[in-house]
Amino acid sequence: MPSCRDSGSIRRTWFAPLLLLIAALSSMTAAPAWGAAPDRVSFVPWPRTVAVGQGAMALGPPTRIVATDAALVPLARILSGELFLITGRIFETAQGAPRDGDIALALDPALKREDYTLVVGKRADVRGGNYNAVAMGTVTLLQAIQTGADGRVALPTMRITDGPHFEYLATMIDTARKPHSIQVLRQCVDICRFYKIRYIHLHMTDENAWTFPSATYPKLGSGNFAWAGGEKPPVYDVTELTELIAYADARGVTFVPELETPGHSGQLRGTLPEIFGYKDDTGKTVTPGVSNMVRPEAYAAMDTLIGEAAAIFKSSPYIVVGGDEAGVGEAANFPEVKAYLAQHGLNDVGDLYTHYMGKLVEIARKHGKQAMVWEGPPLGRISLPKETIMLPWVGGSGAAAHMVKLGHRVVNPPWGVDKPYMNPYSVNGAILPRDDNKLIGTTSLIWQMPADITLTYMRSTAVLRQEPSYNPDSGRTYEDFLKRQAVTEARLDMLLHGFTLQGQGLHDPLTNYRLDPSFAGTTTLKIKTHLDPAKVRYTLDRGTPDAQSPAFNENLTLNKSTFISAIYTGDAAPVKLHPYVRTFAAVAPLRHDAIGAAVTLSPDNPGYPGPGGKALADGLQAVGNNYSQPGWVGWAGGPIVITLDLGRLIAIRDVSPHFLRSAGGVGPPKSVLVSLSTDGKTYRDAATVDEAYGYAHRGWYTADGKNAKARYVRLTITPGAEWTFLDEVAVNLTPPPRDVQHQALGCPVTFATEPNGYTAPGAAGMTDGYVSQDPNFLSLEWLGWEYKTIDATVDLGKVTPIHQVSTRFLQWVGAGIYIPAQVQVLLSDDGQTFRPAATIDHQRTAQAESIATLSASFKNQKARYVKIIAPTPGWLFVDEIMVNPSAKP
Repeated sequence: MPSCRDSGSIRRTWFAPLLLLIAALSSMTAAPAWGAAPDRVSFVPWPRTVAVGQGAMALGPPTRIVATDAALVPLARILSGELFLITGRIFETAQGAPRDGDIALALDPALKREDYTLVVGKRADVRGGNYNAVAMGTVTLLQAIQTGADGRVALPTMRITDGPHFEYLATMIDTARKPHSIQVLRQCVDICRFYKIRYIHLHMTDENAWTFPSATYPKLGSGNFAWAGGEKPPVYDVTELTELIAYADARGVTFVPELETPGHSGQLRGTLPEIFGYKDDTGKTVTPGVSNMVRPEAYAAMDTLIGEAAAIFKSSPYIVVGGDEAGVGEAANFPEVKAYLAQHGLNDVGDLYTHYMGKLVEIARKHGKQAMVWEGPPLGRISLPKETIMLPWVGGSGAAAHMVKLGHRVVNPPWGVDKPYMNPYSVNGAILPRDDNKLIGTTSLIWQMPADITLTYMRSTAVLRQEPSYNPDSGRTYEDFLKRQAVTEARLDMLLHGFTLQGQGLHDPLTNYRLDPSFAGTTTLKIKTHLDPAKVRYTLDRGTPDAQSPAFNENLTLNKSTFISAIYTGDAAPVKLHPYVRTFAAVAPLRHDAIGAAVTLSPDNPGYPGPGGKALADGLQAVGNNYSQPGWVGWAGGPIVITLDLGRLIAIRDVSPHFLRSAGGVGPPKSVLVSLSTDGKTYRDAATVDEAYGYAHRGWYTADGKNAKARYVRLTITPGAEWTFLDEVAVNLTPPPRDVQHQALGCPVTFATEPNGYTAPGAAGMTDGYVSQDPNFLSLEWLGWEYKTIDATVDLGKVTPIHQVSTRFLQWVGAGIYIPAQVQVLLSDDGQTFRPAATIDHQRTAQAESIATLSASFKNQKARYVKIIAPTPGWLFVDEIMVNPSAKP
């Protein structure tokens, strides 16, 4: 094989969320013996009080689910179906008096708010202050079920008293910017039920789309368009939406609608300009960045729309009426605005902004709803009604303290937290006192995310935000949370999909401080289900499984990162089951001399601590190209100082920290200064590595240590962006094997037109054998061209037989990046005269994010130079050109 220069590059390994395995639990007897040690159960969130005995109550054929009140019959039926999926046993439902061995559901007016008790002795009694409280108690029961090695199923003897600390615990879903089907939202309901997230806030309207079905204004939504690529969100069908709300209500989950004005209202203004637009000085109707805040017709229309939302979302006590990021200055000079300001004694459009939101709060009250308003309207001379519940979302603003001082209740929507297991009273820069009850809850925010990411986020970050908010006094830790959630997630899989996958060789959740399934080398997956495993069908190529796809008839062994999509195709399930989608990531451990080193950080409290300093010397690279994924540790600002104690004197050949480029202002540093010491007191500067080097080496800033002896290694990092994230500091790194072998490795590449904007890792990255495992254009493997034809030539060094030429391309529809429709391959012996060799045609797919390898095969062809030409109408990204590949990524 001809040998070009060795690029010496380092690869990055990718994987994405979820799953671990269910724990085998202990034997079961029947004698009650109360104790305070709850080591036999894994609850998320952790209840207020837990006392677990040594005995257990068997769940067998005599066990019934008895609703002592007719209002609880729907919940009894829901619980019966859930128990079947977890245990494989059918439990009859009944109404009336319970007997020994039953599960009894009861309303208890002596219990406050949504408090409940769960007592398991001769029978299991779930008692709640209202329907929703009983629903939460049944979730605790589901999480407590134990299965013995002999297949017996039981509930441990226990006494639990519980209820949410706050009245409002929620997650927000952005259905306006990215489409979320009714089926996806139904799965969101099931996730929220299982983790006691009481409310789902639906952001239903924005600049690009209006998804709320209005009977009075049916044109709304007719102009919907896709946000940053992908599919446009549709208007929900009112019947399907009503059925979804009923589905949620029956499970103790409540939807909260949001109709956003005056900002983020493009569809409202554009569709109904005669109502929500303005007249300029010439009398022409125009639609600036905010909806009309002065016209009587606009107020009347908002009254109608809020009334329609209140009627459909009957069960919600709340409605969000907007207020977010409104550029009201654009409306200042319109004649009707000037007249309105004078008429109502308002000084300026800032006053008008607050005045307008106050009117919407009053309209919501008229329709029986408590109004929520985003941080945005200036709360100064003009005040909102004190009843307004505020959402102070701006990270670090501290606005919550002022809102509380004015008498408002607030919800904490954390926009960045100082530690994973958050303090709910720390509200984006303000610390609120616990004794005035002005903080009524928290909500996690899922802005602009497609449906699959929403589902992943809800089962990870949203649940993590929920636990300390549900019970701030639990005394639990993040580490303990992860261990418990490793058990509950497998049980949730059974409820959502009818099965879960258990894996030998999967990493413990504390390895990455996340539940994302990862393994080193290989893992063998085994299905756990009470359904027919032959009817669980799967694909490994991102395709949609159907009845003709392979079945889980035997264990599945993986030796590389694998995306699994699976679904139960039978009809024996008690409910419609959801598709199972997960990536199991193969992690190639790094080899270097700093593994296990003691790490000291300064500042010692990173904004995104991840698994902390230990992750920087654990021999594992982070997961993916997103700062929120496992393994990354991040700081805002700088300088940042990281010190490693290797524990012994060694010869330092090189020091290689690895940094991230990602969305949200995350970029590699301007420079990294490496200093060495033998005693940890006196340091000598060894080398400085700049940004250009780091980009060219895909985030690795490798400094030459010149074999100097040292025990301590110190990095002084000068940031190059708002945020700096890194995942490993390697000393004397042994480069891992390349992802792909081919005959162009290390060969020079020239471009007729240089890449623009996205130039890392440069031309050398096109033939270095390291390829992106992640369809993310921000990762440092990709080169990008905008509105330019890619014309790249590889010099193999000598005339070589050519059997195959392959090029890897990226598709990210949301960013306007597509795999090219056609690629031409040309060959030459002298680099001057090229002959056409092949044309590769590609049919565009609807897949939002993907990587494709386009290949052409040859017979009896020889050449020294290989040219790739691919035109693009927009953005086009490439990360490797392969000649005669012997291993495919």
